[in-house]
Amino acid sequence: MNIEDSVLNEEHLSEGAFKLFTCSSLARYMRMAKLLAHTSGLRERIESREVSTQDVLDRALSLWHDMQSKDGRGLEEIELATVLAAVAENAADEVLEILVEISLADRQPVTWVSALARKLNQDRPDHKEIPLEMPGAVQVDESSVSTGTRGRSSRKTLGIRSRMLIGQVRLGLYNLNSKTSPLIAVT
Repeated sequence: MNIEDSVLNEEHLSEGAFKLFTCSSLARYMRMAKLLAHTSGLRERIESREVSTQDVLDRALSLWHDMQSKDGRGLEEIELATVLAAVAENAADEVLEILVEISLADRQPVTWVSALARKLNQDRPDHKEIPLEMPGAVQVDESSVSTGTRGRSSRKTLGIRSRMLIGQVRLGLYNLNSKTSPLIAVT
């Protein structure tokens, strides 16, 4: 990584490496990334338009592509986590697209930054759970299904994982023609 191209200075990268690489939970990782975005002044520089949001997002994509080609964690992760924390609350569609793209990866060494992107996306002010009213969806009335659950929710008996279903619809991962994952809406 070329530090001259970084939106963070060497001091903040060093501080960030210590703070982020020593995290043992996603909650702490996110707190440290937000703290670094604040202490480095990146969020304020974006808000004051000293640095353009588009330039920062372009840098984030560049860092993301660099991270995917590496076998270990590095300074790219520090800068990317800080950038994501700084822009996450921005309402621009490009921010959402980057968060979703990064959140879909689930392999080493990008696991931490991918989990951060998922959590930041969930915490966005404009984040909404999309109701499952899509063409081709099957509507199931729980009260009319006899499942023998003795009063417990029949969602588990029906094999419906509603959180996963909503998450996949939110991320646009559902294929309406899928035979293995038919759309089911529990009413």
